[in-house]
Amino acid sequence: MVSVCVVVVVVVMCVSGDSGDRNTPISVPLRGLTKDLGHSEAPRTGDQEREWWADYLCHQTNFQGQEQKHIIPLQQLFRDVTPERRDRNVFLMDTACNTHPRYRAWCSVESWANQNPDLDVWFLMTSQKVSDTDGLPSLLMHKYPNLRLVGTHLAGIFKGTPVEPLYLSRKWTVSETWPPEVLSNMLRALVLWHYGGIYSDTDILSIRPFTLPLNATGFDVEAVVGSALYAFSAHHPLLWTLMEDINKEFIPGVWGIIGPAAVTRVVKKACGTNDTYTLLHKAPVSCANKSVTIYPDTHFFPVFWYGFERYFNKSTGLNFDKDFKSSYVLHMWNKLSKWTPIKMGFFSIYEAAARRSCPLTFSRATLRSNFF
Repeated sequence: MVSVCVVVVVVVMCVSGDSGDRNTPISVPLRGLTKDLGHSEAPRTGDQEREWWADYLCHQTNFQGQEQKHIIPLQQLFRDVTPERRDRNVFLMDTACNTHPRYRAWCSVESWANQNPDLDVWFLMTSQKVSDTDGLPSLLMHKYPNLRLVGTHLAGIFKGTPVEPLYLSRKWTVSETWPPEVLSNMLRALVLWHYGGIYSDTDILSIRPFTLPLNATGFDVEAVVGSALYAFSAHHPLLWTLMEDINKEFIPGVWGIIGPAAVTRVVKKACGTNDTYTLLHKAPVSCANKSVTIYPDTHFFPVFWYGFERYFNKSTGLNFDKDFKSSYVLHMWNKLSKWTPIKMGFFSIYEAAARRSCPLTFSRATLRSNFF
């Protein structure tokens, strides 16, 4: 009887393993992901072995109770899925293994998909799945057929690039180097190098279609060239130079050294000058045989970091169209503003932008609260 019981247990374990599809290759079309899964316990699509960088970026997230039925597994960019259209992409990313992005991040993602229906919008995450408990991610994917939610196969996307040595060195994973931010600075240059298009931080709202030609950057405060948004064609030489600069100049514990500082260094080199103030006064200005254009701050950064409160103040959005007639996006400076509430009925700039650019997220965020 003992041997028979052992056999029975083994059989049950095998059946359980098969039913979870743990060892079966999975091919799920990206666009049908949410609809096909129907909010049930989903087959796994990501790499099942925890990658080394996850020890530094990710805290294990265990979905509890009913939440297990409301998760979206993510295919991995570069390994499982790649953009079909070169240079027709918008990339946003969460590199902190966040399975529950905040409404403000979703507002940014939706704004790009909403304002640019002719572009493919990719929300990259370092998590393998995202929570759909409130139904917003699946709602956005249903509403915007140009929206993709994906994980990122870092080993593949870094391979053979100038930033691969820095990635493999693990110097960027030391806690005082802000690993998610450093990874984001590397990854934004990488995805544009491979696929081309626009990179945007998730605290940027698209307020009108991005009709500027690619190979564009923009001035930020004090003639610094911003890194929160830039747009380049795939394999643009400036991106390669930028990755070389990042790999060479990275110093653990020095904030921003491979962010705006790196983009500014590379633009100076391309323009053959150390005086970005002169370039600022000429903006929009093209350099390197017109292979890159730097636009004035009004285009991408109309409100500087030290004035971020303006986005949230009462009645500042009453003249929205007039005040931002030259702007394509608004940078909300989340590092400073993330705890500043967006109050409904305040007619703030943020409220005006959210109502028009991310209506679904705005509606969901304010369903049970008058601020978010």
